[in-house]
Amino acid sequence: EEFNLSLKPHAGFTLDAGKVAMKWGKGYAWNPVGFVERPKDPNDPELGREGFTLLAADFIRNFDGPLQTVAFTPVLLPANSDVNNSFGAPNHVNAAAKLYLLYRDTDIDFLFLSNGSRTRRYGVDFSRNLSSNLEIHGEWARIEDAQRPVTDARERPQRRDVARARDQQAHVHAVARRRPQRLRIRGAADEVVHLRLE
Repeated sequence: EEFNLSLKPHAGFTLDAGKVAMKWGKGYAWNPVGFVERPKDPNDPELGREGFTLLAADFIRNFDGPLQTVAFTPVLLPANSDVNNSFGAPNHVNAAAKLYLLYRDTDIDFLFLSNGSRTRRYGVDFSRNLSSNLEIHGEWARIEDAQRPVTDARERPQRRDVARARDQQAHVHAVARRRPQRLRIRGAADEVVHLRLE
């Protein structure tokens, strides 16, 4: 069973309850800061994705001047064996938030997910149109106590605690007629950087 209730008592406030597909992040095929959404299919990034059952609010204020808009979106996402069981460890109410700024025609988000079903996460993203058909956007996320598969020198799979391993990964993608270039930087891989020119 799915339901969604959306209330907008006035222009600067919206309350959503039920199954909601949150869209956090600026990337087309991959969003490191998509903390409360299901992952995209990189082969079909525009494919609709099921949301999670949650409670979210939007508080929005508009201004004159360089800072044009501020929006704050707090989210409560329960996870147990009956609700959102694919989100992570059960028996948690996960708190997340996004602070959005429109500053000098640049979209900027600061994002957070508390420790609960998943480990604590922080992130920031930005997006700006450089011309009518050229946009630059980027995302950075830090995932505490993250685990990821790694291989040794002979490419044998191993698991390692990334927080202890302190590997850093940066990805820079350029959209052009040639193959996208990937840059890896050694240092702490619970931090992910994603930049893309379109």
